[in-house]
Amino acid sequence: DKKAAYIRALEEHCEKKVVGIRANNLAATRDILTMTDRIVKELDDLQIWTGIYATLFVVRGHINDTIQSAMHGTDNSDDFWEDVYEHPMADFLRQYEQWACTQNKSKFF
Repeated sequence: DKKAAYIRALEEHCEKKVVGIRANNLAATRDILTMTDRIVKELDDLQIWTGIYATLFVVRGHINDTIQSAMHGTDNSDDFWEDVYEHPMADFLRQYEQWACTQNKSKFF
């Protein structure tokens, strides 16, 4: 029945609005920064304990998000991008952000 389908769609939309907030919300932006700092610390600790190399890119997924993009490389892994591809890691961060913003996969407006 058409009416039931509309009601289900509206209920799903309301559920998403309750649990999903755009990153232009100050609290969400703070959460992203805090979690990114924790991930960076974990990656650095893993590098010390195990010798791994890791690269982290954190970019917004929507053009209206206000988060600041971030990148991190353990030890000297950020040299990889310049040594192998002859471009600094920051160039790849910008390209990744542009790509992410054009995917139109953001679910929460």
